[in-house]
Amino acid sequence: MRIMKHIFVFIANDISRLKRKWLTLPLILISPVIFIGLIIWMLSSLLSFDEAAKMSVGLVNLDDSDETAVIVSALAGSAEAADGLEIIEVSESEAKLMIENDTLVSYIIFPGKFTEKMMKGESSELIVVGNPDMQLESYVISSVIDTVVRHIRNSQANIND
Repeated sequence: MRIMKHIFVFIANDISRLKRKWLTLPLILISPVIFIGLIIWMLSSLLSFDEAAKMSVGLVNLDDSDETAVIVSALAGSAEAADGLEIIEVSESEAKLMIENDTLVSYIIFPGKFTEKMMKGESSELIVVGNPDMQLESYVISSVIDTVVRHIRNSQANIND
């Protein structure tokens, strides 16, 4: 009986302590669940990969030569060369409209007499028009085109030698 009396005294003591701290008790009991939930949420946001939207690039052919048409159609057909890159052949008015609608990241203009100038060894420039609402993507496309132009220049220099 004496042991039971001690147990009841300790229980009464613990209950009186809990009555004084009843506001913090639920927080103490729920805090591990909240902490584990936050860790799971952070890990899922770090590890979940969103599928990247394709960057659409337009090709505008202002040159009437067959060679440029072949180049443009080959570039448009090679859209599977890079993941996340879609290359389509459009007219200049369609490209401007698609830029305004934010469906096109940028478009590349092949100017008139592009092939003729390239065959003669004269300089010919590709014009890249970017979307002002998608500056980062436009910069990436511009960098890719600069690399392609550098490759064409090197090839042209090797042919002329």
